[in-house]
Amino acid sequence: MMMNVSHALIMILTPSKCKLAPWVTKENRVARYCRKYLKDLVDEKTYRRILPTGSQPGKIYGMAKNHKPNCPLRPVLSAVNTPEYYLAKWLEQNIKPYYISEYSVPSTSAFVEELSHIKPMPSDVLVSFDIKSLYTKVPLTEVINDIATKVYSQSAPSPFFVNSGISEEVFKNMLQTCSESIFLYKDSVYKQHDGLSMGSPLAPLMANWFVAKIEDQIFKRNISCAPKFYRRYDVFAVFNSTADRDSFFKILNNEHPNLEFTMETDRNLPFLDVSVSMGNGKYRTQVYRKPTNTGVVMNFNCNAPLKWKQSLINCLLLRAFRNSSDFCSFCLEVETLRSILKRNAYPDRFINRTVSDFVSKYAVNEQDFKLKKLESSTKKPQLVVKEFDEVYLKMPYVGKPSTKLHRRINIQMRQYKLWVKAAYNTTKTGSYFNLKSPCSYLFESNVVYKFTCSRDENISYIGETRRQLFQRIIEHNGKDKNSAIFDHMFNCRGCMDVTNIAKSFKILQKCKRSNLYSLESMMICKNRPNLNNKLGPNKGTFPLTLYR
Repeated sequence: MMMNVSHALIMILTPSKCKLAPWVTKENRVARYCRKYLKDLVDEKTYRRILPTGSQPGKIYGMAKNHKPNCPLRPVLSAVNTPEYYLAKWLEQNIKPYYISEYSVPSTSAFVEELSHIKPMPSDVLVSFDIKSLYTKVPLTEVINDIATKVYSQSAPSPFFVNSGISEEVFKNMLQTCSESIFLYKDSVYKQHDGLSMGSPLAPLMANWFVAKIEDQIFKRNISCAPKFYRRYDVFAVFNSTADRDSFFKILNNEHPNLEFTMETDRNLPFLDVSVSMGNGKYRTQVYRKPTNTGVVMNFNCNAPLKWKQSLINCLLLRAFRNSSDFCSFCLEVETLRSILKRNAYPDRFINRTVSDFVSKYAVNEQDFKLKKLESSTKKPQLVVKEFDEVYLKMPYVGKPSTKLHRRINIQMRQYKLWVKAAYNTTKTGSYFNLKSPCSYLFESNVVYKFTCSRDENISYIGETRRQLFQRIIEHNGKDKNSAIFDHMFNCRGCMDVTNIAKSFKILQKCKRSNLYSLESMMICKNRPNLNNKLGPNKGTFPLTLYR
């Protein structure tokens, strides 16, 4: 259930009115929770990460389900940097140990392994159940109460919350606050009161908790029509007969008014990214691709490191190895991959060498295919004592010059016993488009900004802020008496006559919080604004330390 909070808030352009924005008031509420209950409970680093600063509203957008009729849109919430985002992640991390379900499956390879132990019968019926609009149908209050009861019970797997000093009522309020999303859509602000948003950190856990509770209620009754095999990501089940299938389907749909299941049945069914079929007295699995799959992968001629292209092939081969039930299925998938890679300009020699290296690494052969597959999924990485300390350096990839620079840096760093690994970043086509609803620049955070006098353009100031820009403008406008901008405006008739001082501020660049001081320093050094005179002769710049 969603409520339209305000259509006009996006049009607010005065800093004083920005305080009324619902995500700003929510940030203050979440910050109070953090200061009161978490400051002494978690370490300093975790506390600083959870405490919201410079929060943004969520942005909702649609992902097309092009494999379904009429191509419906799946609403997805971009919740990163919302007031509750990091608190929700912390709650999810600490609640997860209390979630126990014997019917959920963590991965495709685990599903394939479990299915391999089931012996099919000629009368077996394969069924796939799907829940319609699960996230929006989750009853929040019911699930929150159930989680709180489990977490604060005497039989809980861990006493973390019981000993945390957070009361059960406060815990419920935290979950409620973190589950009620505030987001933008077409210049309007909405608040979701019930159900869950896809994109919220708590949504998968709470949705799984809700469905797991329903499953437990059903299977504890020892019904005669229960499936012989039942696993949920979506739901895949094997029944002894069609009568059992139909009876169980009816029970599923009558168990809770919010849940509505659909059913698909066939001798060959997709589940996650595998196709399951029966044949030769066993269940056979192989990699599944939807009919709408275009076969487009990273092109060999694109501007990206060669290791990325090699890793792409290895990733696809590993999926084929783990998802294939036998050597024959694996070989068929390898041939399919060869065809796809050739259509994306990969040379035969490059494909053959990568496939050969993969087969040698995992010792893939027909005789003990299942054994080698099991070893690959259970093998733990070995600890290696290295001569040099490894550090990562993020750098743009522009082809051979990037690799040469990386090599030269490593030559220089050897004397310091450092081995620098390049974390390349490339420009993606999607970065040129933004399909999410825009927000006023006054709500932007982690920015370097510039103030320009309304009377004289040569008078300026450059600063940075981790908070929303409007809060820093309010401080410059009188709250911070030591501000150089306040001193100027107090003595400048032109600035005193401006009705909306926010128009004198503009954002120069937005960046990561860790880069703010460096970027501000470089901007000041480049532009030499004359109001930056309170921080010494260098006008606020300072030397940057790359390595210590």
